[in-house]
Amino acid sequence: NTVTVLATHAVSQFWLFPRLLGFSAIHPEITVNINATNDIQPFMVPDCDLAILYGNGDWPDVESASMIPEVVYPVALPGSPGSQVSTLDELAALPLIQLTSAWDRMEWKDWFAHFNRAYQPPKSAPTFNQLTLTYAATLQGAGISLAWDFMAADVVSKGELVRVTEFAAVTGLAEFVAHDASRPLSPAARVFKDWLLQEGALTRSAQAVVGSVD
Repeated sequence: NTVTVLATHAVSQFWLFPRLLGFSAIHPEITVNINATNDIQPFMVPDCDLAILYGNGDWPDVESASMIPEVVYPVALPGSPGSQVSTLDELAALPLIQLTSAWDRMEWKDWFAHFNRAYQPPKSAPTFNQLTLTYAATLQGAGISLAWDFMAADVVSKGELVRVTEFAAVTGLAEFVAHDASRPLSPAARVFKDWLLQEGALTRSAQAVVGSVD
């Protein structure tokens, strides 16, 4: 009755951890162990019961089900400089917090390109190599960063952060629940997978109101 789950730091910290108490209340007989790493590759899936993989869902020897569609938008601390801008031109002129990462995630250049706008980050812009760090810097009022809806939706709804502009990039990629296609899931892993997909459906319902401005 133990389930091992592989996930990124951001998914683990901002989406999975806050929900685990709810799962434990329903299924106290199942223990969930989470291995968090940003170096997840499909070949690592057989080493655990379940994995949460980011991409298009097309991986050999892996059975996957879409859970959280990727929706990305800028956020800032309420009242901080630039938090009330409304256009892409205004946003691009600000000292945005940059994310440089070895794993395949959207950066500001990619985000602006989604809306057919060129962007080149200034050399003086604050830069971090982890999504969790850029997000923490934003929570401290250090500037504007990109946030994934699965991590920011709750704090935005509480007013702890605000969305900057109405633009949200909906990329067509997603976080997928995945497991080794050649090995049947244990009963406990099947229960946890079904629960993950139910929670993902709730997240998708909330995302329906986020929208995307072209």
